[in-house]
Amino acid sequence: MKRNRNVCLFVCLCLFISVLIWFVVCYPMTKLKNIEIVNVKTPNADIYKDDCLHPCIRFYEDSFLGYKYWMVQSPYYAKNNQIENPILYRSNDMLNWDNGIEVESTPQSGYNSDPCIYREDSLLYIFWRECYTPFCTQNNAKRMTVGVSTKDGKVFSDKKIYLVEREKEIDREQCPILVKEGNDYWFYCAWYEYIPERKSRGVARWKGTSLEEPNFVLEDTVLVESPVLRDRWISTKLFGYRVFVPKFIAYDLWHFDLYKHNDTLFMVSCSEGSDNIMLYHSLDGKDWVVNNTPLINNHALENTVGYRQTYYKPTAFVENDTTHLFFTSQDRKDSKRNVLWHAQFE
Repeated sequence: MKRNRNVCLFVCLCLFISVLIWFVVCYPMTKLKNIEIVNVKTPNADIYKDDCLHPCIRFYEDSFLGYKYWMVQSPYYAKNNQIENPILYRSNDMLNWDNGIEVESTPQSGYNSDPCIYREDSLLYIFWRECYTPFCTQNNAKRMTVGVSTKDGKVFSDKKIYLVEREKEIDREQCPILVKEGNDYWFYCAWYEYIPERKSRGVARWKGTSLEEPNFVLEDTVLVESPVLRDRWISTKLFGYRVFVPKFIAYDLWHFDLYKHNDTLFMVSCSEGSDNIMLYHSLDGKDWVVNNTPLINNHALENTVGYRQTYYKPTAFVENDTTHLFFTSQDRKDSKRNVLWHAQFE
């Protein structure tokens, strides 16, 4: 009898340990603090629907025009690329933004996408991609990264061409992010294949020496590790807590943002409409190491926010040794609308 009881206890212990390991493995997520939604308004709300899909947020400790936080984002309500135009915002607390100003309107054909910002001294640069627009056609391109500058956040310079993609099957200037190293400027972009198969190829790096007279050339393309992650196969609620049976899925780098901290370049990224937001780091911009524990896993976060999210574009910066992460997901009440979230980690 005693032996049977010991066997039973041993089996129960093994089962408990197995369940514990299962939860640790299948619900991986870096500890986040202060997870909260950010209320973003848009100009022309009847057109843009207060939608926020593709943000790029920067922190300037010395402030720019009296504001420490600047954002450019492009709306995408109901997956309508005709409203995917760059809109510029400013804030002094990173959570409450003005109503924004439209930087570029909808082109006659094609669409805009993927904006980012960069500050140099008294100028703020706003970049975005044009895809199959008349401006692209005029320059024998399928897609181009273009940009303007502003001194007052209201009036913008003439548009300049920075990157050109002439191929239809592959894109080496998707989601452009600008960083400066010494006297050189670098655009880091998602290197993505559309035909014959939609998949990430890694990161493309473009090098230039001037923003006022753009002279960027494709320096190299870099392979980036794609870790195997846990996705949802079946999910259910158990005692009021949502759990899921996992399946394995290869990570597919889609959109990202870059920030520097202690001489290390960090990348926050996600797949298209994905379940995870990942963190990479690099010392030279070419060799990227991934943290296999996601910053955010939506199956774990679902128990905090109350619904299952999918992610499209993260952005981040460091202030006082705290990393502020922003990310977009579909709205809980209106699945056609994209909303902005904020969280912190160290």
